[in-house]
Parts: sequence; structure tokens; C-alpha cells
Amino acid sequence: MTEDKELQLYKESLKRYGDGCMTVLFAEEFSELIKACTKMFRVSCDSGNPQKQAEAKHNLIEEMADARIMTEQIKVMWNISEKEIQNEKEKKLNRLEKRLINGNK
Repeated sequence: MTEDKELQLYKESLKRYGDGCMTVLFAEEFSELIKACTKMFRVSCDSGNPQKQAEAKHNLIEEMADARIMTEQIKVMWNISEKEIQNEKEKKLNRLEKRLINGNK
């Protein structure tokens, strides 16, 4: 799907459901991502069940996709540019790099 088509879908979704509903859905999707992460961790400890691991991984991927979609919608809703996010991401990655080099937590 093209970026223009995605943007159009996000705008239509926001128009139909409204800011309040989208904010709640944003939180809901990220809570589902947290649940999928914890399940993935649990089943990774069960090396004897590759089917459970594959199912958990698939669910994790689904929830990551949902979270990304909601993040894009929130960016549209609050008029946040990718550049603004990238700038903050860069700062946080630099901070992480310093922590790793210095051995800090």
C-alpha cells in the first residue's frame, strides 16, 4: 500500500471514530503488544514446544503491526512529523550508546 493511501485511511479512521476513541485504541493496542511480549518470553523458555513458540511469534508480529498502525494514526491526529520522532529517537539512541559504553544501566 502506498504512503498516500495509508495516510488517507488514517485520516478517514480519525474522522469516523474521533480523537478520544483513537486514543483509547492506541492504549489498547499497546497493552496487547505488552501481553504478546510476555507470552513470547514465557514460551521461549519452553524449548520443547516449537508450535507454541511459532504461534506466540506470529501473535507478537500481529500486535507489533497493530501498534505501528496506531502510532501512525496518532502522528496524524496530533500532527507529529516523522522528523520530530526521528530527532527524539536519535537522542535516545545516543543516550543508550553512552550507557553501554560506560557500563551504566
